[in-house]
Amino acid sequence: MFFGSKTLTHQHQVTLNNWFGNPTALWSCVFSTASNGDFQSNVWKVCQRHRPLFTIIQTTTSHTFGCFTWDSWENAPDVSGSRVQASKRSVFSSTMQSTKDEAYSSSHSNELRSFVFLLQSPTRSDPIMFPATVGSGLRRERGACVSYGLREGGPPDIFIANGCSSNDQSYTSLGKGFDNGTEAEFVLSGEKHFGVASMEIFALTDTHQSTSLV
Repeated sequence: MFFGSKTLTHQHQVTLNNWFGNPTALWSCVFSTASNGDFQSNVWKVCQRHRPLFTIIQTTTSHTFGCFTWDSWENAPDVSGSRVQASKRSVFSSTMQSTKDEAYSSSHSNELRSFVFLLQSPTRSDPIMFPATVGSGLRRERGACVSYGLREGGPPDIFIANGCSSNDQSYTSLGKGFDNGTEAEFVLSGEKHFGVASMEIFALTDTHQSTSLV
């Protein structure tokens, strides 16, 4: 289901597809820190050509968590003070993407266009998903490989730092753009700051673009 993963167990893959809404969806690894590097330019160069995407993060303390978004990476708001320049697309591809967006929106709640989740940690094995609040999702900001939170700005819920494989500057703090309910704000990573052992990003394969929207 998630081709190329060195992190996800079979049960993790089943859980993610159930949350996505299509148990038979097929995903391909389009980015990994091991193969592509760990800086913002590395990530965005690859991911702006794809959506939807799952991002899977494994910390050096054995927490496995991640993010899902249907947001357009090339149009993600830059909360550092400027906006990402949208890449040029043909009229045909834009129309096709618009049709996919409309179909997705009609069959999925707004909150599930973006969500974050914990798959496992040293103290728990039961996966848990946290939906986005209104106006939350993928964003771009200075110093981050990947950032999720309120798209209008403010502190992020998930911040994966540039050079994340060799520092402990990444952090999580749920409760701003994603509803953590009664869970602690550091539930995803166990503590606020952490090192990243690996990060993998998966794109939905072309054969499942249409079936995922019904």
